[in-house]
Amino acid sequence: MKLNKRFFNIIKVSCLILLIVIGSLLIRKSGINNLYELEKVIKGSGQIAPIIYIVLFSILPTFFIPVTILAMASGYVFGRLNAGIYTFIGAFINSTLTYFIGRYFVYDLINEIANEKYRDIYSKLKIKSSGRDGFIFMVIVRLLPFVPYTLLNYMSGAVGFNYMVFISSSMLGILPGIFIYTNIGTNLSTIGSKDFYISIIIFIVFITITTLIAKKYYSNSK
Repeated sequence: MKLNKRFFNIIKVSCLILLIVIGSLLIRKSGINNLYELEKVIKGSGQIAPIIYIVLFSILPTFFIPVTILAMASGYVFGRLNAGIYTFIGAFINSTLTYFIGRYFVYDLINEIANEKYRDIYSKLKIKSSGRDGFIFMVIVRLLPFVPYTLLNYMSGAVGFNYMVFISSSMLGILPGIFIYTNIGTNLSTIGSKDFYISIIIFIVFITITTLIAKKYYSNSK
């Protein structure tokens, strides 16, 4: 019985890895992992461009396409406000999707990857998997631009992090990042302008502040 279950898990994980690899190759071949190619795809969708973008954001990060590229492309195409709304919706759908993939399909694989590269965060996710502590921890981790967005979704599902706490804190935590990256995208058409440099300064300040917050939080939680 245990052998059959183990064999089934291996087949399940292998199929998902194969799907991710094939999906990633197709995406790269299509060119939509490139910022300017992605903009062309969205712009060329006409009136349904918002729907196409939300669908792309719901799916592409599953294959580890950087969400920063998607957010900047939306800022360039839709403008700051609309881009923020569409990105928030897409992030909600994708976070839910990858959370449940991590929870029910790729636990062993994510466990191996996380313990190798993100042991500290992964171990804290296991401990702070619900309640107020879990909410605060997830918001702080979401603010950090160097913690992979998609992998964090997978890890949260793999450790059984409470879904309602996960999704509510995640959506709150990604709001500043959505504003910053869509703002940069909005100003891409005016590189060298005052607004463009202000968007870059905001980005640098954001990284500095969130890093300091994270260091203080980790030092207090030890």
